[in-house]
Amino acid sequence: MPGRPNERGTAVRPLNASALPLRLTVPAACGTSGLSRASLYRALARGDFSAQKCGRRTLIDGASFAAWLDRLPSATFRAPAGTEPRT
Repeated sequence: MPGRPNERGTAVRPLNASALPLRLTVPAACGTSGLSRASLYRALARGDFSAQKCGRRTLIDGASFAAWLDRLPSATFRAPAGTEPRT
């Protein structure tokens, strides 16, 4: 599946939402994304993706979580000051 191009023109593959479960627990979403628990709850508070409660457990919608991850901007890096680019 072709991805959207990033700033350098190379394709960024979207996360395969069908590979995620229908619902993710907070620890599972943290493990999948590499985000901290606090970052995940801040994103939930902003309404970046949807979640439901089942008793005390928070269940994150896998499709909306994958779509949110795909919408995040590409990372850009620059060389530290005073270094020469390699040729």
